[in-house]
This record gives sequence, C-alpha cells and structure tokens, in this order.
Amino acid sequence: MPTALRKLVNSRGQIYYQSVHYKAPTVLRREGKMLALSFEYNAKMIAALKARIPRDSRWWDGDRGVWFIKPAYAQWVIGLVRDVLGQDITVTEEPL
Repeated sequence: MPTALRKLVNSRGQIYYQSVHYKAPTVLRREGKMLALSFEYNAKMIAALKARIPRDSRWWDGDRGVWFIKPAYAQWVIGLVRDVLGQDITVTEEPL
C-alpha cells in the first residue's frame, strides 16, 4: 500500500509528520492500440485476468506496474473491476 507523510502541527505549534497509507486508484486507460490497467495488488483480480485473457492479449509491465490488455476485453475488464474491486471505472485518456 502506498505511503505518504502528512505534515501536522500540535496545539503547542510543534510540527510533526504522520505516515498516511492510501489506496492507489484503479485506472483503465487507452494507450496506443492497447488498454493500460493499473490497480492496487489483488491476487483474485490477477488470477481472473490470467484465466480469462489469453497470453497474447495481455502482458504485465513490471517497471510501470501496469497490465496491457487488448481493447476487445474492455467491457469484461470493467465488469471484473466492479465485481472484484467494487469500483466503477471507464476507459479514459488520462495518463497513468
């Protein structure tokens, strides 16, 4: 889970920092002729992607932490994200 530091000031004016954990957003983005899917680690989601989408239609980019998926699977991926992660997403043009 990603972590950040939050700057806080107590009642005496002293500054201190608190570690804050946050959930990375799930993003399905069009990138060239492929879709790029980014989500926080979830073993069930990964297993479902591997079981449903053939190897030649998906691959993992470990450097970027992104799954690349052929657009033919877009609606299935959107449904899987809703069912497994409980999030409603759409295909976006926003950068990851």
